[in-house]
Formats: sequence, C-alpha cells, structure tokens
Amino acid sequence: MTPCKYTILIFTICAIICSCNRELDKALSNAGNNRSELVKVLDHFKNDPDPLKYKSAVFIIENMPYHGTRYAQNADTFSAIYRNMAESALELRDSVLKAEMNKSEVNNYSQQVDINTIKADYLIKAINDACDTWHHVNWHNEYNEKIFFDYVLPYRIVDEPLSNWRDFIKKHFPYLNQSIIYSSKGIKYHASEATTKNVRITEEPSAANGKCVWINQPNSYVKFSLKSSLAIQKIINLRYCSLNKGAKALVELNGVRLKVFNLEPTKNVHTFRSSRFGLPIKLHKGENKIKISYINSKFGLDYIEEASLEPINKDKLPDFSNFYCQIYNVGSGMFASLDTLKSTMLKPIELHKFSEKDMSINLRLDYLGYSSWKLSPMDTTNMCMEDRWVSFDYMAPVGKYNYLGANHQKWVIIPVKENVFKIMNKETGLFWEQTKDTETGKQ
Repeated sequence: MTPCKYTILIFTICAIICSCNRELDKALSNAGNNRSELVKVLDHFKNDPDPLKYKSAVFIIENMPYHGTRYAQNADTFSAIYRNMAESALELRDSVLKAEMNKSEVNNYSQQVDINTIKADYLIKAINDACDTWHHVNWHNEYNEKIFFDYVLPYRIVDEPLSNWRDFIKKHFPYLNQSIIYSSKGIKYHASEATTKNVRITEEPSAANGKCVWINQPNSYVKFSLKSSLAIQKIINLRYCSLNKGAKALVELNGVRLKVFNLEPTKNVHTFRSSRFGLPIKLHKGENKIKISYINSKFGLDYIEEASLEPINKDKLPDFSNFYCQIYNVGSGMFASLDTLKSTMLKPIELHKFSEKDMSINLRLDYLGYSSWKLSPMDTTNMCMEDRWVSFDYMAPVGKYNYLGANHQKWVIIPVKENVFKIMNKETGLFWEQTKDTETGKQ
C-alpha cells in the first residue's frame, strides 16, 4: 500500500470513529439532568464479556432523542378507548377507534422524551433481555447485527408507555424462546364430526366443513379424539366465531384442565378467526381426548388445529449444501436422491441416480434460510409435492396449485440420532413420507 493510500485509510477510520463519538456525545448532552442515568448504562456494559451489549447501549442512546411517550391530561380516557378498540372484532377496530376519538378530547397531549426521563435499570434490563434472546434463538447466525439493532433491540414500538413487554412475550409465547421448530398450520379436526353435548349445529358455508357447532349453554362441550403413535408435544389452536366481548372457552386434555382461552370477538357469526395464543400440549401414545367447554358466553367452533412442535438442536443441524444426498426411508425401504445448489454451482443442474441399480426418485435440495430446505422434483408432472397435482381431463388446466397463504415449500430436516432425520413441513406441520399411488402403482 502506498503512503498516500495508507494516510487516506487512517483518515477515513478516524473520521468514522469521531462521527460515532459525536453522535453519542450529542445524545448525552441532550439528556440534561438525566445524563448520569445514561452514563450508568454505558459504564455497566463497558467491560461486559459480550461486546454486543455495549454496542447496543451506544446505539440506543444515540437514537433515543427521537423517541418518547405521549401523555395527556385525560390519559385514562385515551387508554380506555384503545382497550375498547382492542376488545372489538378485528375488522371493526378502525371504525370503533374513530368513533371513540370523535367523542373524546384527547388531542391535547405532551411528549415525554426518553432521553430526559428513562432510568438506567430499565435500559440495562432491556439490553440484557434483547442480547440474551438474540444469542439464544437458533436463527441469529442467519442475519447480521443490523437486523438485531433494528428489529430485536428496540425497547418500544411507537410512543406507548414503557413496559417490560418481553416478560409478557415469554409468559404467553414460551415456545418462541425455546430450541424448537413449530409449524404455522396443522391437522384440522372439525367440530361437527366430534362428540358433542348440549350444542347447536348450524349450516355455515364459511366454515371449513360447512357446519358450525355452537357451544351455547352451561355443560355444553365438543370432545375431539386425537390418536398418536408416540408420546409427543403439539400446539392446539381454535378456529371460532363469537359476538360477545370477554367470551371464554375451557380446554381439557384427558380430563385435566389445561387453559382458559380468551375468545376475541369476530365481525359476525359468519366470520371465523384463529385463537391468538397457541396452546402447547403433550399427547401420550394412543388415544387422547381434547374437550372444549362453555364457560360464560356462547361461541361457535369450526375446528381445532393440531400443529407440530419439534425440539431441535441448532448445533446438530447438518449442512447438506455441498453434498449429493440419498434419503433412505426406514419404513418403506425406498430411496430418494437429492442434489444441491453448491454441488452444481456454475454447472447445468442435472439430477442423476446414485448408481445403475438405484431405483430412487430424483430431487433437488435448496437452502432457503434457517432450517428450511426446498425439495424440488426433477419432473413435476410425474410427482405430487404437497398440494400440486396434474389433471388430464378435457379442457382442464395442466396443473393446479392449492396456495396456503404463504410459501409452504419449506422443509425442516430434524436430527433424531446419528444419520437419522425427520422431515417436517414448517407451514403444514406434516411430515414427509413415502407412499404408493393406488392408481398408478408409483412410489
């Protein structure tokens, strides 16, 4: 490197450092009497073995002058309006908020800027919680620190009162902070096909099975039978409708009370929604009974959904990107061969058999991000993958794809033991299995 280039490099580095220091000094000078609280935070993390915590403290303080909490003389009225809106049906919340705001004078507010008021203890806890979460989750290595600063670290959303909202998340979504993989959907069990008592069943075109079961009086319930080939953990969600605020449903598993679901109102009796918080349950091997009962108000039940919840060790997740792989199904004794993106980099993609005697199907394996892989058949017209099928009827489209509301070509390869894996779909919660087509005889 020439002396001139070396000098420019040193000057650039110094400029960056001075620029960062200026932003921090500017924020601290704006803190006024609260400066000592912010300095406590910096001193607390200055020699922390996790350097991310000190960088987080600097980032938060530099950006703090732009954030704060809105306060008004009638703040209680303002809060009551938001609570009333939140208790309304999702589709009606905008109109409820607008009507309530028009009736109340809440525009005369003042803003309490965080940098002048926030306390060191609150910031220290917020930074510790954010950094601990970031290091704990399985997927953090997939993203850079900018994602952490922008989406994980922030201690507030907009201008709401400060709170320890992370504690709330840990309490109500415990499985979000565990080393597990869970699906967004699952197997549906229709209420109209379950065992019922003291209920009313109505025809309902918007229900998944065309019928809605109304649990509408004391001692009324719907009881579902879930069979499991092994002891396993799952997530249960309810699909329901209810016009009443504060409606609740009791969930029992094998005679044991598990949880009271708070049912948020729906727009009308023809609109269904899924419960906000999924309920982790432990099924034992064999038949399990889930009972949904009346508590205080009638509600309609469309179905319950059993989503998958699988433990996964991030340190044992293999990277298949560089290999030509074969999957051996221990149940059927059949094989599937998979090629990968990196092994065919800058080459035509050509799936091939492992050997001349290999009778396996050929698939393409592509990495989509943390734990997710895409499995692509070489010949899509000769193989059903998820909900894709081909029709040869006269004037019928060549193929149809049943869109599930998201990209559901996401498979998780979950280690069970050495060289043994389960393959789960992150969208549907179903597992990859090999079966024979009864019409064609093909695997």
